[in-house]
Amino acid sequence: MFATFIIDMDNLQMVHLMLTAPGINIQRFFESITEPPDRSAQFLHYVRYKRFHHSIFSLTKLFNNAELAHALFLSAQYDGNLLINHPPAIFRFLLRDPNIQQVVLLTVLRQIKQMENLEFFESLCQYGNTRLVAWMFEALHEQMDLTPMIMRALKSPPMVSLMTNYLTDHVPLVERRFRVANTLLAIHDGIFESRPLLERVWSKVENVFGIGIRDNLDFEASRSLFYALLESIVGFENCHSWGVVAALLLHAQTLNDGGSGWTLECTKWLLYRTSNPSLLPPYLTRSLLQRLSITPAEVSYLSGKYLPLYLLPLEERRLLWLRNGPLRVFSSNRLSHGSSWQRCLILQIVNCIDVPTNICYYSFTRPPLPLNDVIFTFAKLSESLTEAVRRDILVGVVPYLLADSRQLNLVLFEGQPAGEEWEQFYSRVATIIGSSPNYLRGRFGLWKIEKYFSPIDLKSLIYTASLQDSNLSVDSEIRSEITRSNL
Repeated sequence: MFATFIIDMDNLQMVHLMLTAPGINIQRFFESITEPPDRSAQFLHYVRYKRFHHSIFSLTKLFNNAELAHALFLSAQYDGNLLINHPPAIFRFLLRDPNIQQVVLLTVLRQIKQMENLEFFESLCQYGNTRLVAWMFEALHEQMDLTPMIMRALKSPPMVSLMTNYLTDHVPLVERRFRVANTLLAIHDGIFESRPLLERVWSKVENVFGIGIRDNLDFEASRSLFYALLESIVGFENCHSWGVVAALLLHAQTLNDGGSGWTLECTKWLLYRTSNPSLLPPYLTRSLLQRLSITPAEVSYLSGKYLPLYLLPLEERRLLWLRNGPLRVFSSNRLSHGSSWQRCLILQIVNCIDVPTNICYYSFTRPPLPLNDVIFTFAKLSESLTEAVRRDILVGVVPYLLADSRQLNLVLFEGQPAGEEWEQFYSRVATIIGSSPNYLRGRFGLWKIEKYFSPIDLKSLIYTASLQDSNLSVDSEIRSEITRSNL
């Protein structure tokens, strides 16, 4: 369908809605198609509609259609986000294609305040050249968006020279203070291995702040530097200056000097102070919140893109997991009656990294039955299975329950202690089902369940204590199949 639909506004709008709908990600089917020249020419009539840049003209689609990418970047201001998770091959393509290389860098500068991670800048060092790194450093500095984290990501040979020049004394004192603090926080862990630069930074910290630092930016020095920066920031508020303050608090979070309460309160204050208008990009707010023990109510003024996963509502996380997790729509969707249940369920389904969602079991005696219902039935009757099959079914049913928003009286969650962490979950459940923690760790890791949920979250989504759960019926034919198969 995606390769043959008539390209007009009505159909493109429909495709856009399909690609962006919550739930299972079908965008990969559309993105994988390399369009023939005649269809590419038709698509180009619609590049000016920016809402399509996030779907029909996604970066992956452009990666697989270089002519479309050239035309779109050169003729329209691209609105798809370059500064989120993308495969390394896409960044390599963007940074090594001479036709669009400079436009890509300008697009990054325009989108910098929406940055969700540092992957582009890490790729710039890997796939770009020293000229591009230097150009980006200077451009970010000019528009006041240079932060310690970006400077760290741009760790390449020219950076020592760029930082040395950046520490010039020929700027106003306030700006000099933030340049010094910016450089200090970028190099304090020694990633640039330049002792002369480090000595110069220490000397300048003492000169412009009156704070003596040698070898270790400890908690007391961090706190003194924090208050000194706040005194200087009045009249110099921008993403650069607040980014330096945020980086300092991130550093303070890593210290174990009894200052966790102070760091928490300062972080809360900083996030509220910079939230309207937003003076910190999403990657910084997420990083600040990631290590803290904080409730969603305390950051309710921040939109979801500024929050780490654990602070998002549970249903929102489930929808993100549906889109980014292991669920796949397979091109073949038939399992015949003659197939072995053990082969179908264990080899094809339960032990796969990709979890099929559109496969049906076909029988001569009744209409097709979705395979997820088959798996639910096996899970309900797990006590009738052999130990090995029971183990795989009880684990393998979890992504299907999540995908369908269904609940089951699942032995994995019986007697779960309050506040259980994943390693505790793996050890406890391994004992229950006769498995190993490594087996469970591998399954839940590959299915990305561990990334999006805690064990307590998972229980609230898919477990019910009721033995008569009404939304999971037992198919009589499958019950007979299990009984006959002696699995």
